[in-house]
Amino acid sequence: MANSIFDSIQAPVIATYWQNLPQTEQPYLGDALFPAARSIGTDLKWLKGASGAPIALRPSAFDVEAIPRARRGFTEVSEKMIYYKESGYIDEELRQQLLQVQNAQPAYAQVILGRIMDDQTALLRGAALARELVRMQALTTGKASIVGNDQAYTVDYYLPKDHIAPAKAAWADDKSIPSDDIDNAITTIGNDTGVTITRAVMNRKTYNTLLRNNTIKATLLANNANMGAVQIPRTVLDAYLADQFGLTIGIYDKGYQDANGKLVKFIPDNLVVFLPSVSVGNTYFGTTPAEADLMASNAANVAIVDTGVAITTVTKADPVTIETIVSQLVLPSFEQANSVYIMDVSGGTSAPAGGDAGTTTPAKK
Repeated sequence: MANSIFDSIQAPVIATYWQNLPQTEQPYLGDALFPAARSIGTDLKWLKGASGAPIALRPSAFDVEAIPRARRGFTEVSEKMIYYKESGYIDEELRQQLLQVQNAQPAYAQVILGRIMDDQTALLRGAALARELVRMQALTTGKASIVGNDQAYTVDYYLPKDHIAPAKAAWADDKSIPSDDIDNAITTIGNDTGVTITRAVMNRKTYNTLLRNNTIKATLLANNANMGAVQIPRTVLDAYLADQFGLTIGIYDKGYQDANGKLVKFIPDNLVVFLPSVSVGNTYFGTTPAEADLMASNAANVAIVDTGVAITTVTKADPVTIETIVSQLVLPSFEQANSVYIMDVSGGTSAPAGGDAGTTTPAKK
């Protein structure tokens, strides 16, 4: 233990505590689909466009200049990165309680310190949630809307309109043919971009709807007359989709609590997102003012976690408090936006994706 319990409530210690927290929950999908990267400045630019089908190299005579090849199918997108910042306090009353606990029962002080550290890292959980909100809105709608603290941002990732489409019929309808819908999504992306779709992401409710679909059952169990009474194992459906379409299914049920305490799923019911095998973008972190100006000064303690999230701790004289500030300058890019297909399989009853970044309750890391 540090010489004083207050020495443990400093940015480097909080950073270490956060990095060593055990992973007890499903990780954020966006961390895999939009891996972290660093950027300079507050403006983020990227080239949006599929890798596309190859074009043969043209023949040439000897001793002549090469014919320049223009970039094909790329669009430059430019957006302002979004700045997030919140703080928490160890106030004078709590400081007095900590001093009493430390002096009387050092072992118990560690328990209290653990609780305090959990309070401090709540800000970091909120930072992670804020990133996932933007990424999942982009993935499920092609746009992101971030509202809170009198700030409002709208980011348009310019997904092609015909890559956001409904299924021909609701998958819960006995007459629907999900295999045709899946084939259409894969074929559309292949024809438009030359990219092969290898993955689909949905929540568990949507997957179970596919699992119970009578057309799917009839395809897999052709000799069974009473399709309604048959249950197909997930392994059988997964094997069929892999063999027939080269498709791997991912189930993502993670979400957050809105202002009313209601769970909002990042991927809504009856929504399926078809993806290529590569990362679809990056989560770009800019340099926060805390990292740029305070790390080399004596004004505060600063530590960086999660690639670009700044933890700043400052001791104030009157009232005597320790303030913990967490900040990030961040925005996801979406280079593979043209290679993503978003399908509503509800028959027109799906709830919209996304949420208000200012009215959420983050889940624990």
